[in-house]
Amino acid sequence: FVMTITFVIVGIVIWNTTPILMACGQHSNVAIGAGHFAKYMLPSVPFVYAYEILRKISQARNEATPMVVSAIVSNIVNVGLGYYLVNCTMWGWLGAAVARSVGAILMLPALILSMIYCERGEAMKVSNDDDVGKNNANQEGMDGQFFHHLWEG
Repeated sequence: FVMTITFVIVGIVIWNTTPILMACGQHSNVAIGAGHFAKYMLPSVPFVYAYEILRKISQARNEATPMVVSAIVSNIVNVGLGYYLVNCTMWGWLGAAVARSVGAILMLPALILSMIYCERGEAMKVSNDDDVGKNNANQEGMDGQFFHHLWEG
């Protein structure tokens, strides 16, 4: 519910970037340009929200690889597509906004796919491990230590 409210507020602010900047005293050419730029980035906002939720799940599971993979994919797409759209098409500087939106949108599927891949890799590693019971006991001990320190203050 809170995410929905913030999403609506962010969408309204992005959509009204030009009038907001002009009300703050920004020069009209800059405000209009920033408004166009922001509107091209608006389609990526729901994907960024979903990515942030899944990123927190990945962090809670103590997995860093999916976040690294999604960041690498996003940055490669952003740089490559951004360079192409800005320098090789008629998009000009707005191509950077389009590239950023595409990169942000691709962060979500990259995160999901890498989380699935990491789960399969962990499942294969555990199934091939002879000391599964020992590993589970160690994990439970570590979890107990975590909660002990959490409540200790």
